Amino acid sequence: MTERHIDLPDHGVSFDLPDVINARTMLRFHAAWGQLAQGAGKDLVFVNRWSLVNELGLLTNWKCEYLPNPDVNLLEIEDERVGYMIIALLNTLYFKVLALREVPKNV
Repeated sequence: MTERHIDLPDHGVSFDLPDVINARTMLRFHAAWGQLAQGAGKDLVFVNRWSLVNELGLLTNWKCEYLPNPDVNLLEIEDERVGYMIIALLNTLYFKVLALREVPKNV
């Protein structure tokens, strides 16, 4: 699997980050990620971060049996697995995006 592939078998989901994440997308991601956990809407942090990753197009080659389309209105979803999957996905995705900027060390 590529370094941009994310597989969460405990949650029945896999996807890839896009081959290219341009500077504007990366800046929007980092600027919004922390802000969404603060202020009046912080109780919706996972909902808002989920909207952010969908809006930025960070979920490609999406595969999830119980959520075939990640860009749906979460108010219409009654399967509680979706909530737990989103929490796990967002935590994993954040660290995967951070790892993309790591520069290999010369040996």
